[in-house]
Amino acid sequence: FPLPQEVVQQAAKEGLIYWLSNQSINYALRIIDKFSLPQEVVQQAAKKVLINCLSNGFIDFALRIISKFSFPQEVVQPAAKKGLINCLSKGYIDYALRIIDTFSLPQEFVQSPEVQQAAKEGLIYCLSNSNGTIDDALNIISKFSLHQEVVQSLEVQQLAKKVLINCLSNGSIDYALRIIDTFNLPEEFIQQAAKKGLINCLSEGGIDD
Repeated sequence: FPLPQEVVQQAAKEGLIYWLSNQSINYALRIIDKFSLPQEVVQQAAKKVLINCLSNGFIDFALRIISKFSFPQEVVQPAAKKGLINCLSKGYIDYALRIIDTFSLPQEFVQSPEVQQAAKEGLIYCLSNSNGTIDDALNIISKFSLHQEVVQSLEVQQLAKKVLINCLSNGSIDYALRIIDTFNLPEEFIQQAAKKGLINCLSEGGIDD
């Protein structure tokens, strides 16, 4: 039975977004052609997928979307900025750095308060989440010149202390030294952490560490 044209067009738009999100450009193009989607609708849908791709580190496919849908720089640059902020806030430091390099984002934006806030969120994520890594946390601080008031904040310091204890307990001395140096942890706490780490190592049979 015939459906109203607005229902068909909405379904086609959702199908377009679905296939683009699944990196199937050919299916997306078939939908555009079959349902004669207006250029404005196509651009809007492709832009939404572009931002989502960049936000999750799918940079190569984002470049394909930009090329296929002929996005101008006035669309690409804001999308890249959103992608950078979203990647960085989730601790995806490698993706964030690649976005900066690939899209030549200006240094004044990279050092803006908005990006600094995203870097802080990414740092906290890496320090507090098992999916994050110490290397990522340290790289966020160095690559984005994270302000010392953030590094020395109570929240970050407490997380760094927990990471230090874990490093010492696991025998990861090199990482422990980097944590102590980067976060300028107090000597009194370092001594306490070293004792706790030694006890944990010995209780788990880590004599050689």
